[in-house]
Amino acid sequence: IFDEWLGDEDRREYDNMDFIPYSPLEKDFIDETSSTFNTFVSYPRNILDIDNDEIVNNDGKLGNFMRNYFKPLVADIMGGKDELDAIEYFIKLFAHMFQKPRELSGVAWVCKSLEGAGKDTMIRIITAIMGDNKYLAQTSDMDDILGSFNKLAMNKQLIQFNELDGKQGLSNHNKLKDIITADYMNVKLKGIDSFTSKHYTQYCIFTNEMSSVIVGDHARRIFMTEAIGEYIGNTKFFEELHEELKNPEVLDGLYTYFMNVNLTGFRPSKNIPKTKIYNQQQIAQIHPVYKFLWECCISDWVDSGFSIINNRGIKYMIITPNEFNINFNNYCNNENIKSCSSKKYNMLLDNLECVKRERSIRIDNKPTKHIAINLDNIKDELDTKYMKTKERNLSNDDEWGDESDIQEVYGNTKISNNECQLDQ
Repeated sequence: IFDEWLGDEDRREYDNMDFIPYSPLEKDFIDETSSTFNTFVSYPRNILDIDNDEIVNNDGKLGNFMRNYFKPLVADIMGGKDELDAIEYFIKLFAHMFQKPRELSGVAWVCKSLEGAGKDTMIRIITAIMGDNKYLAQTSDMDDILGSFNKLAMNKQLIQFNELDGKQGLSNHNKLKDIITADYMNVKLKGIDSFTSKHYTQYCIFTNEMSSVIVGDHARRIFMTEAIGEYIGNTKFFEELHEELKNPEVLDGLYTYFMNVNLTGFRPSKNIPKTKIYNQQQIAQIHPVYKFLWECCISDWVDSGFSIINNRGIKYMIITPNEFNINFNNYCNNENIKSCSSKKYNMLLDNLECVKRERSIRIDNKPTKHIAINLDNIKDELDTKYMKTKERNLSNDDEWGDESDIQEVYGNTKISNNECQLDQ
């Protein structure tokens, strides 16, 4: 047989092989004369001649599945029907994976929920469209993907980190941040020299601990949702859903639904909606020293140990380092949050332009070391750099105060005029 193949002028032969996923919409991509053997096999799906309104509203099994299983489950996992932006983004994110499989999204979907909410079922729906699980990797150990050897990550379009805990997430924080947006992956196999491969993977992170993902510098990398859990324990719902996934008509319709989604202007890393759980998590990860100063901004600084002085027309809140340490730790104890060393919070204070540490304040001509805070600008700087109005977005504006409230703080505080001087 080999000799016959060798003598055939139309025989296929290749110089190398690679994993290059493609969409059926890319008819011009398939090049039969290519010298690269493509290990990607297209999905066993048909694109139906039907639009998405017809898919959802038809009277057959496909419409029944979309209305009674798929759409309700997506809404639940996104945080409820009110999270319209998240629902739309989720659909577009996976439509992007199907329509543009070689265009890395650069975004990881992070979902928090109790066990049994349906996160794994959603992945099952996606892989059922693909035909099987060969383009999916699932693991509860991040080292399988980010560690010394990562065979599991080879030739995968979808990687799911399952039930990620806080310790794993924090220890792999930088690696995870890098891999989400990496155009290439360094593949490391046992007993074989490592090699570089093009990276096309969509990442999903499932957890019941939001502390496992640091969102502060992930704004363009993390799409975060929290499932309501309405279907937890609803065995009938999930059994019927999985039975429907055995129907090729339903799978073809699902695939068509994703392939019909209009992605004009959609850029995954630019269009990420800020969900309620994302905002809550950002608040939780703001450092306590900034929260303490923010609390001082919206309440009476004097109650936190500060005094107000005028210096060359600028109002400053001043406090000795010892008094600051005492009041900051009292705040942390009252809020039941972990404090930190003075060395740590001094470094963070130095990041604020409105805060001057170790300034000599002359009160009645007696120089004393103080922390001085520009009262006119501190609230805006905190808000812009760290708070970013997130807390006020989750509460009534009146609760957090505005400029008129700050003026009332002045009214409750004795302001000296000529007795104090802030040495430059």
